[in-house]
Amino acid sequence: RDGLTFEKDLGTDCAANSSISQLLEDLNYYKPEDILRHEPELGHVIVKSLGKHYLILVFVKERYYDQVTRKDLTMCLQNLNKSLQSHKIDSIRIAESGNELKVNFSFLHCLSEEFKDSKIRITLCEGHITCPANALREEIIKENHDSTAVGHKGVVKTYLRIRERFDWPGMKSDIERYIKQCHICQTQKLRRIKTKQPMQITDTPSQPFDKISIDVVGPLPRTPSGNINILTLRDNFSKLCSAVPMPDVGPVTVADAIVAHFVSLYGCPRVILTDRGTNFTSKLLANMARILQVNHVTAFAYRPQSDGALERSHHSLIEYLKNFSNEYTDWDNLLPFAMLSFNTTIHSATKLSPYERMYGRKARLPTAIRDDDPESDTHMDYLADFISRLNATQIRAAVNLVEAKQRSEYYDRNAKPVKFSVGQFAYVLKEPRMNKMNAHYVGPFEIIDTIERGDIVLADDYGKRIIKHPNELKKCHE
Repeated sequence: RDGLTFEKDLGTDCAANSSISQLLEDLNYYKPEDILRHEPELGHVIVKSLGKHYLILVFVKERYYDQVTRKDLTMCLQNLNKSLQSHKIDSIRIAESGNELKVNFSFLHCLSEEFKDSKIRITLCEGHITCPANALREEIIKENHDSTAVGHKGVVKTYLRIRERFDWPGMKSDIERYIKQCHICQTQKLRRIKTKQPMQITDTPSQPFDKISIDVVGPLPRTPSGNINILTLRDNFSKLCSAVPMPDVGPVTVADAIVAHFVSLYGCPRVILTDRGTNFTSKLLANMARILQVNHVTAFAYRPQSDGALERSHHSLIEYLKNFSNEYTDWDNLLPFAMLSFNTTIHSATKLSPYERMYGRKARLPTAIRDDDPESDTHMDYLADFISRLNATQIRAAVNLVEAKQRSEYYDRNAKPVKFSVGQFAYVLKEPRMNKMNAHYVGPFEIIDTIERGDIVLADDYGKRIIKHPNELKKCHE
């Protein structure tokens, strides 16, 4: 079973005379009736293929209680050597347990004499393998998995540990099933191959400032002005970004920044998308959304994939600030220049810069050698040209954005979706972990509903509803 070859003596009546031969018979590695049909004789060698492995039967005596003579053993080993060479077998294992070959003379001496010039590798197994009763098997797995001496190892290591002393049909499957249902393993061990649902295609806004995303970056090093956080606001149509330095992320500070730096400049959006951080789920923000008649939509906290484009802009922002961090301690004064850099850079999805998509023309920058925009004859000529270019730019960008979202099929090729159903139990990924000794998962909690976007609704021990993305869940095995 482990990639090596077996050799075991049997009488010509094919009686299972040891625990090893009984185990081989239980595993269906051979059937006595099949061997008896061969009418085996003394010295006969039967080689049975088991996939990429072989079971080799050598008949060294007529009956189990007969004594093996040196002459008979020499003949059997010669026949074994020939059979191994004809089948191109370069290694075998011989189980010592239950083997009667060393009673009257040195079996090892005869073996070394016959194979001294051979390249065949022979392993003599001196361990004593036991096939335990069914009632003892779970207790054996428990002792070799749960005890403090072994410490909840995985399937492979637990299997290798148990196999040193025990073996039974379906042992590895029993170990897998036991470890799969272990509560400590399910909560403490982080899945290396995590659940990965297919990408959800979000809606594409039809006009500027129809839908905006808001998030907070920080805390960062405190500036002389006392700022340690950045509020970022991004228009999901044009990708135009704004950044506001803030001394804290309290609801009052966030609400003031939204009104002063966005609503007062561009008007009220139709939808605001934020995560479920406490600074965005306060009653103050809810009242502000009601007064401005804005639909406030929340994504998952600690899950940046929920608004991936905004998170990527954060990466660009932090990278920009880091480039000048040695020269400027007042990073809040660099934010306008960081936004100028971002908004005048071509976006990979729209193939246009956010500035060009918003205003229908390229921004005039100090780096420009010459002005590419021709002068218009009159104000009306400029206005007509502006409207034409703006419409063409927005149509072109909208097409590019839809095509970019359709490329999510590449992401879905590596998806590892898991289907969750109402009534099942699941563990919830614990984020953030404040202590490395804390469990990775909490629960299990019962799944009580699924909602439109594929999100899962669970009920905790007190009946409180918890909404989680499937990628944050792990099925409970009971």
